Amino acid sequence: MKKKLLLALVCLISLGSHAQEYVEGFEGEFPPEGWIVTDNGIGMEKTWEKTELGDPILPPYEGNYAAYIDKEDVATGTPEDWLITPQFTVTQDYLLRFYSRLTQPGDQGSIYRIMLTTGDATDLGAYVQIQEWTELEINPVQDDYIEKVVAIPNNYVGFDVHLAFIMVGDNGDRWLIDNVSLATGCETPTNLAMEASDPTTLDISWDSDPSITEFEVAVQSVNEPFTGAGAYTVQGNYFVIDGVDENEQYLVCVRSLCPDGGTSEWACVGGEQNTLTGVVTYDADNDTNCDAENIMPFLPIEVTINNTAVYTTYTNFSGAYTIYNVSNGDEVILQPVLPSAFPEVDATNVTISLETGETVEVADICLPQPDNAVNDIEVVLLPVNNARPGFTANYLLIVKNKTANQAENVTVTLDFTEERVEVNTLDAPYTTTDSNTILITVGTIAPFTSGTVNAVFDVFEPPVNEGGDQLFYTAYAAMDAEDNDVTNNYHYLNQILVNSYDPNSVVVAEGDMIPYDANPPELPYIHYTINFQNLGTAEAVNIRVENDLDGNFDWSTFEMLTASHEYSLTRTDGHLEFQFDNINLPDSTTDEPGSHGYVMYRIKPKEDINEGDIVNNTADIYFDFNPAIVTNTATSEFYSVLLSTNMYQYKAIQLYPNPVSDILYIDTKQEIIAINVYDINGRLCVIGKESTVNVQDLKQGLYFAEVITDSGKQFYKIVKE
Repeated sequence: MKKKLLLALVCLISLGSHAQEYVEGFEGEFPPEGWIVTDNGIGMEKTWEKTELGDPILPPYEGNYAAYIDKEDVATGTPEDWLITPQFTVTQDYLLRFYSRLTQPGDQGSIYRIMLTTGDATDLGAYVQIQEWTELEINPVQDDYIEKVVAIPNNYVGFDVHLAFIMVGDNGDRWLIDNVSLATGCETPTNLAMEASDPTTLDISWDSDPSITEFEVAVQSVNEPFTGAGAYTVQGNYFVIDGVDENEQYLVCVRSLCPDGGTSEWACVGGEQNTLTGVVTYDADNDTNCDAENIMPFLPIEVTINNTAVYTTYTNFSGAYTIYNVSNGDEVILQPVLPSAFPEVDATNVTISLETGETVEVADICLPQPDNAVNDIEVVLLPVNNARPGFTANYLLIVKNKTANQAENVTVTLDFTEERVEVNTLDAPYTTTDSNTILITVGTIAPFTSGTVNAVFDVFEPPVNEGGDQLFYTAYAAMDAEDNDVTNNYHYLNQILVNSYDPNSVVVAEGDMIPYDANPPELPYIHYTINFQNLGTAEAVNIRVENDLDGNFDWSTFEMLTASHEYSLTRTDGHLEFQFDNINLPDSTTDEPGSHGYVMYRIKPKEDINEGDIVNNTADIYFDFNPAIVTNTATSEFYSVLLSTNMYQYKAIQLYPNPVSDILYIDTKQEIIAINVYDINGRLCVIGKESTVNVQDLKQGLYFAEVITDSGKQFYKIVKE
C-alpha cells in the first residue's frame, strides 16, 4: 500500500541523518495541497491531472493513482506544462527522487525538465534548469517505470525553493510520475579493497559511515560495461566471493543502502589492465631520427595480437596510441596505415615483457622521411551542437595540412547569412570584410596536423528564426604556397535550426538529406559530432563512448577529425570505442562550460549506395560506472544528384546545359532570390537574379553555382566549355 502524505513540504519532519521524506503519491485530491498546475499559454486543452483508476494505458507505479500530462497537438508554438511542488528548504546533498514512465515506443520528440526557483512559484521566467532529458534518456524502455534521481545543487542550501516538473513538446509522448520524494544522500563507501586469498576467491572490504550497515556488491568482468545487475545485498563491510576464474580480470563495485531506502554512488575497484602505448613520429630531415615535435595525429594502426587480427587503433591529436588489456608474453604487431607521401614501412613487432608491478609497455614508432613535392590543405566547418533560435551556435573550423610541408599564412574566408546570425566570438584573429563575411587568420600549420578555430555565432530569436529554418555557411581556405588540390579548399554547411537539443547527442553536419553524384561516383564524406555532458553531481573520472557505424558506410574510410579532450580510439569492423581516461570532466552544476566534451569524425558511404538508402547513428555514453546514456538517432537519407552533358538536377531545381558555353538556365518553381557563380578559388565571378545567367565571358574550367531561393541555398558544380 502506497504511503499517503498530506503535509506540505515545509511541514515535513526530519527522520534522521539520511532522512527521506515522502512528498506525494497522488492518492488524494489533485493537485495535492500546496502544488500548482500551470502552463506557458500554448495548448491549454491538456494539463497535469491524476490518472483514472484502473486505466491500463496510464498505470501508477504503486497504489491506485499517478500524476500525468497528456500529449497535445497544436497549430503553432510548443506547449509547456508545469507541475510545481510546494516550497521547501534545501539542506546539504538533497536529492529529488521520483518514478517516471512514458507510453509510446521510440522518441516522439518531447523534452522533460526539472527546474527550480527561489522566488514566486508562478513566475515561470524566474526558474533555472537543473536537469533535462529526451524521451529515450528519461525512459529507455518507455512503458516501464524507472526511478530518476536529481541532485539539487548545494549552492541552494538554506534557500526556500520550489521545484517544477515540465514537459515540453508538440504531439510528443505522455509523462507519468509517481512517488515523488526528497532525500539527503548517503555516503559512498571509501577505501574499497579487493584481494585474492586463493586463485578462486576474492576478499572485498571497505569503510563507511557507521550509521550505514547494509550494502550492495556487484562483481563482473572488466571487459563488460558496468550495469550493477545481479548485485549481492550484504550486511557489514566485508564480503567474500568464491568460484571466480583465476584467468579473468574482475571489477568490483559497492554502494551504500541508506536507512531511508535510497542509495549512494557506486565505489569501484579492479579493472586495472596492462596497456601498450607509444607516440608515432616521422623523420623530417632524413637523419634517421624522429624529433618529438614531428607527430602523426589521427593515424590508423592495424593491430594484430598473437597472430589474430583484432582491430584498428588511431593515434590522438598528440600522435599517441593506446592498446588496452595486453598480457605478459603477448606478441603485438602494429602496422601503420600511412598517407601517400610516405614510402611503405614494415610493421612494428612488440613482445610484452612487464616487470613485477609494471602495467604499461611503451613502443614508440619512428616513420621514414615523407615526400614533400606537393602542398595541400583541406577545410571543414562542423557544428559542435544543434543551433536554436535565440541562443548561441558553436562551430569548429578545422584546416588540415595533408602534406609534409609546413603550411604558411593559412586563412579562411567564412561566409554566413547575416540576416539570421551574427558573430559572437572566435578564438583566432579575424577581420570583417563584408556584412556576411569574415577573414580568419589560422596561421602556420605543421605537416600532417590541423589548425582549429572555435567559432560562436548568435542566432537571432523568433520571428527572424524559427525551428526548421536553415543557416548557410561557406568556408574557403588559402595559404601562401600554391595548393596542388583546391577541390578540398571549400566546405559548405547547411544547418537546420531546432527548438531544443540534448547535450548528449549525435549531430550529422550534412543533415537528414545527403546529395551524392552517382554517375560517375563522387561519394561525399559524412561528418558526425558526438556530444557529451556531465549532468551528474560530481566530476566524471573516466568516460567511454561506444558507437556503431551503419552498414551502408565503407568502414575503411573512417577518419578521425578531432576531440575535445585527450582520448584513445579503437575500431573493430564498424564498432568504435572512444576512451577518455582520467578526463575528470566537471559536473554541470560546478562548471557548466567545462562539463561538455565531443568527438568528431567523418566517413564515406559504400560505392553501391542507392537513392533512398538511409544511415543511422546512435551512441552509448558511459560516465564512470553508470549505465549508458543513449543519444538520439541521427538519420540521413541519400539522394542522387546526376551530373551529365545535358542537365544538373537537385530535386526541384535543374541547371542546364552542363557543360555550358554561354547561357546557363535555371529551371525551378521556387522563387529565385539570387544566383552567384564562383571559381574554384572562391572568387565571385557572376551575379544573377533571373532564371538565366550569362557565363560567356568565363574561362574554361570548373565553377560553383550558388542558387538561392525562397526555400534555401544549394551549390552546384558546372563546367564552362
